[in-house]
Amino acid sequence: MTHEFSHRSLNLLDQEAIDEARMRVALQQAQLAADQGEVPVGAALYKGGTLIAQAHNAPISLCDPSAHAEVLVLKAAAQVLGNYRLEDCTLYVTLEPCAMCAGAIFNARVREVIYAASDAKSGVAGSVTNLFANPQLNPHAQIRGGVLKAQSVSLLQDFFKAQRHLQRQDTHALKAFLREDAIRKPIENMPGFHALSCNSSYLVLSALPGMRLHYLHARSKSDVALKSYVCLHGVNTCSNVFDPIAPSLCEGGANVFAPDMIGYGGSDRFKKSQAYDFALAMRSLIEWMDAKDLQEIGLITHDASIVWALVLKALQPHRIVSVLALNPCLKDKGALALQGLYARLGDWLKKGLRIQHLQPHFADLSHTLFETQLSALSSPFEQAFERHVFGAFDELFPSLEEALASVGLEMTDLLAHLSPQFLAQSVLMNSKPCSLVASESLGFDPADMLLSRFSQSEALQDRDFLSPACFEQLGQFLSAPVRTLSA
Repeated sequence: MTHEFSHRSLNLLDQEAIDEARMRVALQQAQLAADQGEVPVGAALYKGGTLIAQAHNAPISLCDPSAHAEVLVLKAAAQVLGNYRLEDCTLYVTLEPCAMCAGAIFNARVREVIYAASDAKSGVAGSVTNLFANPQLNPHAQIRGGVLKAQSVSLLQDFFKAQRHLQRQDTHALKAFLREDAIRKPIENMPGFHALSCNSSYLVLSALPGMRLHYLHARSKSDVALKSYVCLHGVNTCSNVFDPIAPSLCEGGANVFAPDMIGYGGSDRFKKSQAYDFALAMRSLIEWMDAKDLQEIGLITHDASIVWALVLKALQPHRIVSVLALNPCLKDKGALALQGLYARLGDWLKKGLRIQHLQPHFADLSHTLFETQLSALSSPFEQAFERHVFGAFDELFPSLEEALASVGLEMTDLLAHLSPQFLAQSVLMNSKPCSLVASESLGFDPADMLLSRFSQSEALQDRDFLSPACFEQLGQFLSAPVRTLSA
């Protein structure tokens, strides 16, 4: 009896040595995969004591999602033996097979499968599930695991550690990369910059490779945010105009985000105005909203950015649930719009140094802007703003009809999404003499007809979806006494 037990133990030791020797062949293949940038999994198939085929992962190099080590080694073995049935064969693989490979193993009638490391994410030999133990799946292969497990785990860990390091390097390089036709300046150098209460971050854009979009963000003070607001700046400001109101919004249970349009604030800008494109600007904003996973957004706009808000509503109707338009100004052909800020700002941009055209507007802003902002606005054109940015005025702030046309839509596409519920939650607030709100339809101008559908207010007040404290700060920062604009 003792002799029989010793003989059996010797056989087990011999089999263990054989399994380890054969698994080392598979590990060599796994190393080859790692050297080629593939996930390091290798396989070797034996018939009796003969090595029939060996292979490693190659989905990347072969552009083939099925090119796992097991599948490739089964194909190679079938070619050598001239038969897809591999009934008397044993498969050695460095990682527990996935469901796809298990199916191939079943179809090949492999007698036995021996693997090294378990796969907690996709292994089907006991980790996620055990297809090899399912009696409804025939024929079955015998399966064992743990042979040279430590070596396989070490190879996988080293590979993914190196991959993460490369990804960090690539991310760092991508963040640092700036395209040749663009300019990048620190946000601290922007006109009117002041110490921020919000967090400041950047998104490297896929829509504009080599450029970054800057944004401010502040999180709700409660555990669960009730709402998310995205604040869109106007033609002569940037995201920091909303920084003073963020605390009140957060205290009211909201998350607040304020992006800088490309060319403004801390976002990168093009060297030449011809490079600006409204449709591309919209794609950048949507990419940013996707990256932040923003859903059910309330937009807060200032000045001309109401155009951006309405186009976003047309493009992303289910994402935009309301619009609060502060002192909205539309660049359209209606009689009212010709009296507004756009006409003065447009003249200023075209004629350069004729600042006097904007002096009445600056006077209205004197009690609401920081001194640095007012100084920047009032200074000569070249000192206050960069020509290549404000030369893109018409591209970044087109009329509503032009904006919709640039993204392949018409006014009817927007009107279709202005449901009674959306309109009930949206409001136009006019609290500056240079801001224009159409109180009724003027002729057949689509923009005027659109504005008349919104709820309108002549003063900043609680509208149930922003706190009174927030409106108090909005009034202090963005409004001047309501007066009639002289012709």
